[in-house]
Amino acid sequence: NMNKKAIMWVGIGGLVACVVFGVAFLVLGGTFVNWVMQEPENITVDVLAPITVSKSEDFILEVLITNTASKEQEINSIDIDTSYLDGLAVINTTPKYTETFANNMLGQSFQSYYFTYAVPANETTIVKFHMTALKSGDYSGEIAICINSGSNCTEHYLRTLVE
Repeated sequence: NMNKKAIMWVGIGGLVACVVFGVAFLVLGGTFVNWVMQEPENITVDVLAPITVSKSEDFILEVLITNTASKEQEINSIDIDTSYLDGLAVINTTPKYTETFANNMLGQSFQSYYFTYAVPANETTIVKFHMTALKSGDYSGEIAICINSGSNCTEHYLRTLVE
């Protein structure tokens, strides 16, 4: 009889542990990326995207990167959630990206645009994404601007309505 109780408590203990870890994973799943990622120092970013565009309209998404450091810093990549790109396409960028490919990290899919472009000390660089609206809908997602390395990123929220 004692063994049955012990087995029952071990079973409940295991279940509780699974639930606790499961909840911790759900809660921390989103912040896990933030443990890995670090905010870039001496960098401020503004993202300007139109709230509404018409289908097949070309528009510009602007990323203003200000370097407040006393030395130049390099734009490593700008990553855009594929959920934002579902109905919008990047035609090209100014300055031009060196390469682009799809990435997937912790269930989040995004298109990474790599640059080897320096932002001079105490200056602002504007990266322009020349885009076109492919299909009607409400598109949103994160844009991450990574400076000096792929883990030094600041995130902003994007949302554009295509009519």
